[in-house]
Amino acid sequence: MAAPPVFAPPRRGSAGGGGHVESDSRLMGLIQEGHEAFHQAKYRQAMECWMEALALRETALGGEHPDTARILILIGNAFNKLGEDRPALEFYSRGLAIREKALGPNHVETARAMSNMGIVHHKLGNIREALQYHRWAQSITQRQVSHPELPRTLCDIGDILDEQGDYAGAHEHYSEAYSLQQRHLGVHHPDLARTLVGMGNVLMHMAGYKHAKDKYEQARAIQERVLGVDHPATLITVSNVGLAYEKLGFCQKGLEIQKKTCDKMRSILGNRHRDTVRTMSHLAQAYEACGDYKKAHEWYDEVYSIREKDLGLEHVDTAFVLSRLGTISRKLGDLHKAMQYYSTALAISHKSLGARHVGSAIIAHNLGGVFLRMGQPHLAMQQYQDALHAMKNCSSLGQHHPFVVSVRESMERCAKATQEANAEVVDRLEAISIA
Repeated sequence: MAAPPVFAPPRRGSAGGGGHVESDSRLMGLIQEGHEAFHQAKYRQAMECWMEALALRETALGGEHPDTARILILIGNAFNKLGEDRPALEFYSRGLAIREKALGPNHVETARAMSNMGIVHHKLGNIREALQYHRWAQSITQRQVSHPELPRTLCDIGDILDEQGDYAGAHEHYSEAYSLQQRHLGVHHPDLARTLVGMGNVLMHMAGYKHAKDKYEQARAIQERVLGVDHPATLITVSNVGLAYEKLGFCQKGLEIQKKTCDKMRSILGNRHRDTVRTMSHLAQAYEACGDYKKAHEWYDEVYSIREKDLGLEHVDTAFVLSRLGTISRKLGDLHKAMQYYSTALAISHKSLGARHVGSAIIAHNLGGVFLRMGQPHLAMQQYQDALHAMKNCSSLGQHHPFVVSVRESMERCAKATQEANAEVVDRLEAISIA
């Protein structure tokens, strides 16, 4: 991959031109200033500090020194937090190449660089590449169980398994990470909060909403103490708490949480940042849960316009919001529009996740419901059968999961509708023959 251009943005007090070599104290000051800005969620400011530090470091030590790699990866972290995945991937790639050459392929710092690559590939929807990088990192870090990098890598893998519908595998990875973190980091470390959020996500997908809320609340307590109440990571966790409240039937409380969280995220990160868009989607879900479908449609539509432009039509997050727009259209009585949304979402999900993924199963089930309402039970049954086959690949849901129960009930209603339709056809044929 081609290396991105290196530049040093003009800053107050910077020496201009003349080949002047900055002192080590200037370099360390820039790095520290970047860290302080980063922890305050001022990611653009942090990136600018580290860009200038990179120029100084490359002048002093060259582009292949391990210390240069460290700054490259810091810049990648800033771009990652800004939601600018391509630049993040380029800086991470440069840092990884230097570390592999200077430290060797089995060094824990090389593993961290591999994990960074996996995280960005995951965001870009490159699941196979992401999992490959994380597995490489795991093979290195598992030799040092006390190092914090191992549980981080386990959580990264857990995130992918959760998204792929392997909830049992995800829970196993999160649980192992949680055990290691409690033993080696203590109960108030921010890494522990990240793991608790992952465990909460799995529980949400398995319909364990009360236990999920408890995990999110534990994570929020740690994040508020360590990061502050208005840090983006804390706000995302608060938004997850709101989702759990909605699933537990406390729709208005969930809506209040989502409104406040979304407003704060827009103020801190702007309207187009990935984390802001996530809270916008959560706000739309809250309006939907409260029965305000027109308001939900407005927010989903805004989310879709951003995701289509920033992520493209083949990204799984785009498929998700299209599916939600389909559900809202169905609830508003526009079955034809709902069918269009679901059909497009299903095509994207098949391509991005596969036909046997739980996400594809959910969309297929929803599309089947539209076909049934449109008086096409045979088309509906085909979608329900596809959904049921996909469920067999996700044994961790269990036979009593609400979605599995819903698919079975839908198939029963569809079978009854098909029988009635067939009986009506027989009656018509008999009437014709008598005539």
